[in-house]
Amino acid sequence: MIFNTIKKIAILICLLLTITGCFSHKEPIGVNVTVSAIEKKWDTVRVSTAMSWVDYNATMDTRSEVDFANGSIKVETVLPAKTDRLKQVSEKKIASQAKKIFQTETALKSSILKDQVKNANGEIVSSSNVKKFVKHLTPKFVKKAYIDRNGVRRIKTSVKVKMVRNHINIRARQYAKIVTSYARKFGITPHLVLAIIHRESRFNPLAVSPGGALGLMQLIPRYGGKDAYKYIYKKNKIMHKNYFYDPQKNIELGVAYYYLLKHRYFDSIKNNMKKRYLSICAYNTGPTRIKRLVPLDTAKQLNAPQLYTFLKKKTPPETCNYLKSVTHLSKKYAKW
Repeated sequence: MIFNTIKKIAILICLLLTITGCFSHKEPIGVNVTVSAIEKKWDTVRVSTAMSWVDYNATMDTRSEVDFANGSIKVETVLPAKTDRLKQVSEKKIASQAKKIFQTETALKSSILKDQVKNANGEIVSSSNVKKFVKHLTPKFVKKAYIDRNGVRRIKTSVKVKMVRNHINIRARQYAKIVTSYARKFGITPHLVLAIIHRESRFNPLAVSPGGALGLMQLIPRYGGKDAYKYIYKKNKIMHKNYFYDPQKNIELGVAYYYLLKHRYFDSIKNNMKKRYLSICAYNTGPTRIKRLVPLDTAKQLNAPQLYTFLKKKTPPETCNYLKSVTHLSKKYAKW
């Protein structure tokens, strides 16, 4: 019961962010989407998360969900059972939605799904062949129909597309130059930044969390985003949500925020590895909480391996796993 309540609250928060324009990039994504609008036609509510990008069409009867963690794309439509030429209509709607997501670009003028899907012939799906690709998509009917809130009996059809096996690495390499540039500017190790982005969003430029963290590095505009912007541009300003969906701007602020964590809150820690462990945990759960859980005097007395163990024991499970994950991923990206 408690889990379901929390889940519903998280969905409501995400949808509220959608209404206020959080999902805008080149084209506004679902700016008119509300819980009630989804529930009028759908038997399930799906919204974007840190690891997935969900988009609805204008009539709210077709949607796509790109799962950046597991490398899959699902496009589905729900039509009244009495729709004339139901099969043909559903195929057309799904093809249109699929084409839309393959043509959607980030602020860098690059397709969000660039180089991440192949057609049946093993060719990369791009703007030049996407029309042919979507024509060959064959939606499957879900056997069990349902009644929507207006009493309309609806039938769902869907199609699933697998992304290439190394889809995460492909996205990572697309942002590697930007990461390296800002990492050098702020004196942060590039492979550490890549590890943080991997853990935060799986390199999903349209990431949004229930708590309002946005973009690749999952920054909350009024907190980390504000602090980083003020440090860089000397202006005490909360940037619009769209700002954080620009990969370059998001990475700049994210690296700057990590720099502030490292040097503003843990500057008295002289050992670089100890400072890194503390900063990684602070990026996940906040510097104030980390300093409360691990007093600086205690951190100074421990060597790096001891502090790593201490942090795993003292931090919440989420932060403990975050520390282990980012540390592991950092070693992976260091081999690039």
